[in-house]
Amino acid sequence: MSAIIHQNDKIFTIPPTKSFADSFTHKLLKETEDNVFALTQYLILLPTRRACRIIRESFLRQTEGKPLLLPRLQAIGDIDEDELLIGFNGGEALECPPAISAVRRQAYLAQIISKLPDFSKSPAHDLALANALGQLLDQIYTEDLDIAALPSLVDTDKFAKHWQVTLDFLKIISEHWPKILNEIGMIDIADRRNRLLNKLNEHWVNTPPQYTVIAAGTTGSIPSTTKLLKTILTLPQGRIVLPGLDPHIDDNAWSNIDESHPQSTLKNLLNALELERSDIKTWPDNDAHRNNEKEEFISNALTPADNTDSWQSINPTKKNTDNIGHALCNTHLYECNTLQEEATLISLIMRESLEHKEKITAVITPDRTLAKRITKACKRWDIIVDDSAGKSLIQSAIGSFILQSGKVCLSHVSPITLLSFLKHPFNTGGKFKDFRKAVRLLDKQVLRGLKPEANFDGLIKKYNDVLTDKYQSDPNPITLDLLHDLKPKFEELLSLFEDNNTHYFSKFLKEHIKFIENFSTQELLWQGDEGEEAAKFLSELLEESSLFPKINGHDYLSILAQLMSQKSVRPKYGTHPRLIILGQLEARLIHADRVILASLNEGTWPEDSGFDPWMSRPMRQDFGLPPLERGIGLSANDFVHGFCKKEVFLTRSKRVDSSPTVPSRWLQRIDTLLKAYGLSGDIIRKTEFLHYLEHLDKTDKVEPIKRPAPTPDLSVRPNKLSVTAIDTWLKDPYSIYAKYVLNLKTLEPLEKEWSAIEKGNLLHTILERFNKNNKTDIPNNAFDQFITIAKEEFEIQGDENIKEFWFSKIYKIGEWYINHEKSWRDKATPYVFEEKGSIEIKNGGTTFTLSGRADRIDKFHDGNYAIIDYKTGGSFSGKGMISGQYPQLSLEGYILSENGFGKAGINDERAVNLSYWLLNGANPAGKTTALHKENDVSQAIENAEIGIKELVSIFQNNDTPYYAIPNLDNAPRFNDYEHLSRVKEWAALGDDVQGEIL
Repeated sequence: MSAIIHQNDKIFTIPPTKSFADSFTHKLLKETEDNVFALTQYLILLPTRRACRIIRESFLRQTEGKPLLLPRLQAIGDIDEDELLIGFNGGEALECPPAISAVRRQAYLAQIISKLPDFSKSPAHDLALANALGQLLDQIYTEDLDIAALPSLVDTDKFAKHWQVTLDFLKIISEHWPKILNEIGMIDIADRRNRLLNKLNEHWVNTPPQYTVIAAGTTGSIPSTTKLLKTILTLPQGRIVLPGLDPHIDDNAWSNIDESHPQSTLKNLLNALELERSDIKTWPDNDAHRNNEKEEFISNALTPADNTDSWQSINPTKKNTDNIGHALCNTHLYECNTLQEEATLISLIMRESLEHKEKITAVITPDRTLAKRITKACKRWDIIVDDSAGKSLIQSAIGSFILQSGKVCLSHVSPITLLSFLKHPFNTGGKFKDFRKAVRLLDKQVLRGLKPEANFDGLIKKYNDVLTDKYQSDPNPITLDLLHDLKPKFEELLSLFEDNNTHYFSKFLKEHIKFIENFSTQELLWQGDEGEEAAKFLSELLEESSLFPKINGHDYLSILAQLMSQKSVRPKYGTHPRLIILGQLEARLIHADRVILASLNEGTWPEDSGFDPWMSRPMRQDFGLPPLERGIGLSANDFVHGFCKKEVFLTRSKRVDSSPTVPSRWLQRIDTLLKAYGLSGDIIRKTEFLHYLEHLDKTDKVEPIKRPAPTPDLSVRPNKLSVTAIDTWLKDPYSIYAKYVLNLKTLEPLEKEWSAIEKGNLLHTILERFNKNNKTDIPNNAFDQFITIAKEEFEIQGDENIKEFWFSKIYKIGEWYINHEKSWRDKATPYVFEEKGSIEIKNGGTTFTLSGRADRIDKFHDGNYAIIDYKTGGSFSGKGMISGQYPQLSLEGYILSENGFGKAGINDERAVNLSYWLLNGANPAGKTTALHKENDVSQAIENAEIGIKELVSIFQNNDTPYYAIPNLDNAPRFNDYEHLSRVKEWAALGDDVQGEIL
């Protein structure tokens, strides 16, 4: 035993089944209850600032919120602290050089990397590599190691030669970095923390404080902290309170503890303090709950691997099993099928806890994806709870707005990125009136469909194209106003992104900040936890921007995203007073009545030990860095403290992202130990909340949906349709109902890929231009004319991929079409193109208008007419045209016979030829399907007349339903409303209602 322990009451531990914070503060309040000022003479050193807040809240909880003079609470272990407050005259501390900021350090290291051609790839890559180097630096300083020892680390007889390449690269931090720090008069933040702690330690050795100093909750994992703890034990009123030292583990098992064991850091600390476990007393707090049986059980479950053979000698007596049952009576294990099910289950447990007055529930998980799902699941009950572990700035609302505003410029104002930016909640549009309305109209009327040419000139051209497109409705002028308003606002930042030259990072950043402020308000951007952190981040980045190289727009955005992903944003205060979601670090020392340990799967909790990209395991050992398994030991310690709470829920998902998972090693050990006691794992596996979960969205009666059959009132039923809609009306009346009664129009996708529709429209345009130029005769250079027109139209489309893919087929189509046209012109001549026609059909007291647009009407030399329709796909037959299976041309023939094309000068005439010209560039490149016999044409038109009149009559009855696909064997080729009519749900029923319609 060390001489420093001859004094009594110097070092204690609080068992894990007690609330560390409440037990600690309860004892301090007891020992100072006679003097209200006594606590002010206490200095409490805690691991983190969050721990300080937890202890402060515990004092208030113990006194039920009554006024209290608190002790000084100071954090000593946060690596990311900007400054450590220490218990002596600040003048000495000021002699320590200031700490370099993380951004500045990263920029300097990236500068060095950029000068190494074998390692430098791009500014963003250099910055990422610099961040990894910074993490290595922090680890080296944390372990109080000498960076200068790095170059001599590789023994060629012991390690492979390729490690020397790595160490040559690490000269950046062993040789170059110290010189840079010396030049700028700064030091690394972890180095500064060590120096300050060492100064404090030296000060206390020379001038021991006469007030009470207590180090609480720390495990001394940082060497400089261990030195300070050793000094605290020598102080007149110095004490140490350790979290959860295990008194149940035997000496043999204690000696076998490795870095992956939950007690490893405490064992290392006791060795450094030259103490034995027997020297450690239990913190004297008789009022706090303790469950010795549970502590002993989990200690045995997590015993070192070399000692698990002791489980074979366990005597499963009734007393033992009863003790285990008592110890685990409030421990509940839930295994869910999916991650979403686990999140919903946890939200149920949290919701149920609110039924118990003042019960505090904490969810502890290293899985931030699960945490996000839990917060969303809680909104079912209007419960707002934040993940206190925080998120990166890039995941915040302000972060996404900043990044999206850059992406829209980088993409040359593509529709997808522009719409994402304009519809972002932070985008108010500046002073533009009716901004949201204009954005919605811009979305529907201009941005949809094929991708336009780059930038706002391309969008304005797209607007004009829509305006002149005879197939589309005119866009609202407000959309053009919006485009003209946006163009100058984008000009400065967009020009930087499009400039082939490089620019200073500061120029990009200043323009970027000005840009987002033009589209939002100060209140939206910079207020609240996220806004304040974003403002602080951008301010610091602007201050250090001169350290970054000249870059282009792509590198600027990559660097910005890289730095934003490294910046954490944590809520200052919880959004719910009794529900909290925490990461492992945030959960240490936490007080909660109910604890939920979630994501207990291998690879998540604990995480894989991973690998070190800089050093092999033997190299790490030789240099003095801790084994990679230390992280597993810390995770195990967090698990033990959570497991030992009075009421604990353990949850895991059997599958994550469709892949099976493996239970955490600690759950497997618990299960194995229970079996050694003759107990089943079912003693902790519970089903209560799974039953709740099962009934959460369960309905009393499940009936498969029937085929939709709406019967709208006659007043809202369509009284005019085009001939192309009649086929849909026959095959799927529900689509007519959805489109014309409900007025639901399909939106084209953004940046749509070319489809059959676009190809068909393009071919129609080419053919129309060619025939108008050659209405009477086909010249000898007809093919050259055709290809010239095709090239011009393809140029307008501006899509090189489409040209390359489809233009070869256009050559084949051109050859076939001209040859066919020459022979066709021997008997007929083009008369009109894209001609509109319509007729009115009387039905009782109502009128139905049938309209159509004929691709082409030709006039035979005998004065009769042929109606031609171009197609780029599909199959047709003369029999189907007569029967009504393909009604389009027959209906157009009916319209012609009723003088529906009278505006074109076609009166009292008839069609004697109905032809589909299929032009697809296959082999052959084209073919025709035609009715040309007089009886066949007459029969087709007569059948079309009878059919359309009967169809109109049937649907002029209020009782006639608009069935969804009456005959599944005759479903339409394309169906925009299939999801709305839920075809796949009811199709299995196999009912056929076609006879009810026709």
